[in-house]
Amino acid sequence: WIDGWPQFAMLDEHQYHQLLTHPVLYYHPRPEEVLILGGGDRLAARRALMRRGVERVKIADWDAAVTALVGAHIVDYTTLGVSDDNPRLEGRNEIDVSEYLPTTEERFDVVIGDLTDVSTLESILPNTTDHIARFLKPGGVFVTQAGEMSLAGPPLKLLEASVATFKKAVQNVWVYGYPIKSFAYTQCFMAGWKDRRVEPGVPSQRDFGRRFDAAAMTRDRRFYSPAIHRAAFSLDPAIKDAIGI
Repeated sequence: WIDGWPQFAMLDEHQYHQLLTHPVLYYHPRPEEVLILGGGDRLAARRALMRRGVERVKIADWDAAVTALVGAHIVDYTTLGVSDDNPRLEGRNEIDVSEYLPTTEERFDVVIGDLTDVSTLESILPNTTDHIARFLKPGGVFVTQAGEMSLAGPPLKLLEASVATFKKAVQNVWVYGYPIKSFAYTQCFMAGWKDRRVEPGVPSQRDFGRRFDAAAMTRDRRFYSPAIHRAAFSLDPAIKDAIGI
């Protein structure tokens, strides 16, 4: 927990991180360069490295102490393939995200946001989504956790504002969600594609296996599947109408 908000529980972190990463990584044809904003626990990086063709995963978190803390008390990185000796992982150095986002000249195929919801992030780091859209390669995608999915007033207004911000920076916005038990609410995710339209149709189980490293996936906990994908993208029509998608 940080400031009273759950970050993850090892019992179901695989649900959260697989939903955060696998849908966009499946639909991107060549996700060679991946940036993770936040994600100092390296659990999103673990899933990104499962995608065939990923050549580099860079982690930009505010505090390198997160990696040290989780590694010392929760996760043995040597068993996950995301330790410092992995040549495809770049996450050893602490990065000030507020300085990195406006100035970086790097370009990425996929940006994964594992920080806070879009509206809150924009209030902390103005023009965040514009910066990300700038360094996304053509056809790239930005996906992020987007807080609680609910018809209740405050969460719904926050999600509506996040969708509006997304639409100004990237195209073809996806919104999906799934109840994460340790969070005690339905976790919302958002993705936006740059310069291309991608429909989140139900993936083929056979094709899914071909696109991901099957050997790495067998070391993960089973969860993400065509059935889970369909459930995650089956939004309540009232929510879709309220947020404008």
